Amino acid sequence: MSDFCNVTVCGRMTEPKFTNVGEKQTLKATFSIAVNRFRKRSEAELQKLEDEAYRSGKAFDRGSSLFEKKTVWKKCIAWGKLAEQIKEYGKKGVRINANGDEDVEKYGDEEYQFVRLRVVNIFNLDKMNGDSSIS
Repeated sequence: MSDFCNVTVCGRMTEPKFTNVGEKQTLKATFSIAVNRFRKRSEAELQKLEDEAYRSGKAFDRGSSLFEKKTVWKKCIAWGKLAEQIKEYGKKGVRINANGDEDVEKYGDEEYQFVRLRVVNIFNLDKMNGDSSIS
């Protein structure tokens, strides 16, 4: 039995790009999913924000400043039939739920050191806005 890392990514899709790969010209779709993460600010960070607002004469709302939002982009790859369905139905801004396994992709050239990039190889993809499954 082989091991793998099952990953679920929920968020909004970027505009997919398509290429044909290999002798059989298998369709490959690459896109990213924007995922919003929230982190609770420390009391010291809140105090600093409140002091800055006071110095600038702006109102400060502690409740709405409690959490910091950060957007993280997850690179995704889909192959074959799923890539064809993404080509037909996938578009920028669609909320999706993607399932796949995490992998590492290397890229670079002779002048630059190779960079490792985490990617999600998609095996299932659902729209989250009430529409039916893409896959």
